[in-house]
Amino acid sequence: MISWKETESDLKLQTFEALPWGKLKLSYQEVKDYVQQGYYIFFDEVSWELMWNYGKSHATEVGGLLLGYCFEGFGFYVWLIDDIVCSEVYESSEFHLVMYPEIWQEANKKIKDTERIILGWFHTHPNFQPFFSGTDQATQREYFRFPFSLGFVFDPFSGSFSIYYSFESLVFPHKVLVKSFS
Repeated sequence: MISWKETESDLKLQTFEALPWGKLKLSYQEVKDYVQQGYYIFFDEVSWELMWNYGKSHATEVGGLLLGYCFEGFGFYVWLIDDIVCSEVYESSEFHLVMYPEIWQEANKKIKDTERIILGWFHTHPNFQPFFSGTDQATQREYFRFPFSLGFVFDPFSGSFSIYYSFESLVFPHKVLVKSFS
C-alpha cells in the first residue's frame, strides 16, 4: 500500500532578477516596462501558435501542460511560458477531458536538467465560453497546487480565453504578451 506524506516542496521560485536573461530576446528593462503595463504572462509565440492550432485541430476538448519559468517580482508572479506539451493519450468529448500519466513523463523529459518547471495546464472548450468548471477547479487544486500554478482555458474557434492561477483567482487585468523571446 502507498501512503502519502505531505512535505514542503523542494520547488523554490527565483527572483525576477534571476530570470535567464541570456536566453531571452527581451532585456530586463523591456520586461520590467511590460510588467508595469500589466503584462505578467509572457508566452513564446511558437508555443502559443502550437497550442491554438492543436486546439483547432480537434472538435472535442484537448489539453496539455505549460512549461517555462515563474519568478516573483514587483510583489507578484511573472510567468514565461516557453514550451508546451500536448496530451497525446487522452479521452475526451465536447465537454470533458481526461489526460493520462504519459503527459507528465513527456513534460519531465523536456524540463530535465533545466531550471524550467511545469507552470500549469491548458485545455479547450471548443465552441463554448471558456471558464473554469467545478471539475476544472478540482483538477487545479489536486494537480496544480502551487500558488503560481496556471490554468489556461480557451475556445480555439472564437479566440477567447480565461486564465486562472492558484486555485480560484482569475488573472485579470493581467495581460498576455505573445512574443518570440527564446
